Amino acid sequence: MDKELGLNGIITALITPFTDSGAVDDAALGDVIEFQLKARVHGLFPLGTTGLGPAMEREERERVAEHVVKKVNGRIPVIVQVGASDPLVSLDLARHAEEIGADAVASLNPFYYHPTADSVADHYRRLSNATKLPILAYNIPSNTGNNIDAKLLLEISKIPRVIGIKDSSRDFSQLLDYLTTLPESFRVINGADAYLFSAFCAGVKAGVSATANAFPDLYVEMYEAYKAGDFVKGARLQRKIFMLRKATETPSIAPLYEVLRMRGVNPGRVRPPLRELTKTELENLRATVNLLMPELKIVA
Repeated sequence: MDKELGLNGIITALITPFTDSGAVDDAALGDVIEFQLKARVHGLFPLGTTGLGPAMEREERERVAEHVVKKVNGRIPVIVQVGASDPLVSLDLARHAEEIGADAVASLNPFYYHPTADSVADHYRRLSNATKLPILAYNIPSNTGNNIDAKLLLEISKIPRVIGIKDSSRDFSQLLDYLTTLPESFRVINGADAYLFSAFCAGVKAGVSATANAFPDLYVEMYEAYKAGDFVKGARLQRKIFMLRKATETPSIAPLYEVLRMRGVNPGRVRPPLRELTKTELENLRATVNLLMPELKIVA
């Protein structure tokens, strides 16, 4: 795969389904992937924050990556998130992603130890030497404790095979700084659902979304409105997405599983450090989804 991999539209930050015993649920993963494909999303991003990649064993991550790539079978790009607390594991996961036929890899910048900017750049250099796949930097400073600003990103962008960044900083000003500092060919991908439509209007070509797990059709509709120049419709859908995102943000990630279950999809279960919803939380979620998306006709 060359450095010109095109990434456009809605890319779902895929959940990882687990069984009641905590094992990866292959059957449920297949169901979730099919649901995304039927909604016509433009890519999948497994094993990121939403997919619990950083909280999984290396062998589990390899198994999920293999399953996603095999199930998708080339229909849309699969970007495997390989960032790990041990940078050597990241390199091994990148090699594995290449072996199984993934389209690209993404990697969290090194976390917990607050490395200097040159150490962060070195991480992506080592990753570039480990794989021939296109590479995305993955910036989520609220989780890693380290931010990739525009100055550092410009340095990282010079590394062979680094084609872009998934920015989940929730800092729209920084997103604009990327767009004005980096070459136009560098893929700045938005990772914040709250202003995805605005990000498209500002010049990003793709968005990686967690909430698209539950509402992929709504996200695709918003993107198509943007592409058609229907900014009134796009803005209206962005407001709806914003409210749905708020309704599914507590407890972390688990509400996305429950909405999928409401929509007739088997999403499996979450596992620690995540938790299931309480009965009251589930009732409130169902009421909110019914209010905002009555066309889904969700029943108790």
